[in-house]
Amino acid sequence: MIVTIELTSDQLLKAIRQLPFEERLALLQTLLREDKAEISRRFDRALADVHEANRGLDEDAVIAEVNEIVHQVRAERYAENRR
Repeated sequence: MIVTIELTSDQLLKAIRQLPFEERLALLQTLLREDKAEISRRFDRALADVHEANRGLDEDAVIAEVNEIVHQVRAERYAENRR
């Protein structure tokens, strides 16, 4: 017999928090193991997209531009934090 129930994410979290520590740990390990493949797939796709978007560009010029933008953002954040 299969029973289907619908829970909100808050209800699910409340139920999970009531589990013994060992069961929560086992659940976490299972989720992480299953999600690693999906995370890896998404990262590979994002990397391929970046590579495709930068095809034909000079790598040194791209690195120089990235470094300049990082420098600008850090300077802006530093200035904001000094206020």
